[in-house]
Amino acid sequence: MTASRVSDATRNDTWEMLLDLERQVRYYLRLADRYALRHRTLRFLLLAGILLEGMAVYFLAAHDPELLWGVAGAGAALLGAGTIFDAMSGFAGKAASLRAVHLMCDDLKTDAERLWSDIEAGRVQDARAAERYSAIVDRWSRATRMTTVELHEHDNVKAAREAADIMGARYVR
Repeated sequence: MTASRVSDATRNDTWEMLLDLERQVRYYLRLADRYALRHRTLRFLLLAGILLEGMAVYFLAAHDPELLWGVAGAGAALLGAGTIFDAMSGFAGKAASLRAVHLMCDDLKTDAERLWSDIEAGRVQDARAAERYSAIVDRWSRATRMTTVELHEHDNVKAAREAADIMGARYVR
């Protein structure tokens, strides 16, 4: 390794940023997948409910018209509640915004990797490295404000563990 032209503080800050960006790339992708799965599952259940409701109406109309009204009414109420829940949950929108944040964090991670590479190779002075670091952090802050999804501690811890393993294997500090 060549002699560093960057202060230990800038170097450490950049390393921590790179590690945290790796974690967030994984975390936001995991959350996007979670909300997309919820959306698909809810839509599948609604479709299955519509099909079951149609079959029940078809068979009960010929065999037990009195039971038809109760089954049809209960089925319609459940499908209506499911449709309202689907509209109110916003799973599709959350998945889309989380995927967008994931992509932005991935781009920022690439910028941070380039900065780290320049620091390691001694190609950047401290002032310029600190400037690039600040620009990445500013963009990162704007990117993560795009979503209002609450923290999922389990996914966050798992993403942090994966990030630490990958960064440890990828970079020798």
